Amino acid sequence: MDGWHPDGPEAYVLAVSDSTLAAPEVSRVLVAAGADALSISESHHSLEDVYLKLIKED
Repeated sequence: MDGWHPDGPEAYVLAVSDSTLAAPEVSRVLVAAGADALSISESHHSLEDVYLKLIKED
């Protein structure tokens, strides 16, 4: 896992290098903790999105 952050009052963004490996484990951990996970989805960011975010943070 590379990191995570809240994305609103009931959502989180989890950054991983390989979602194929991480998603099943994340699902198991959430269920074991008693969380009601309504969905887990993958998103991709363009190079431009990443660049603009980095520039904005400086």
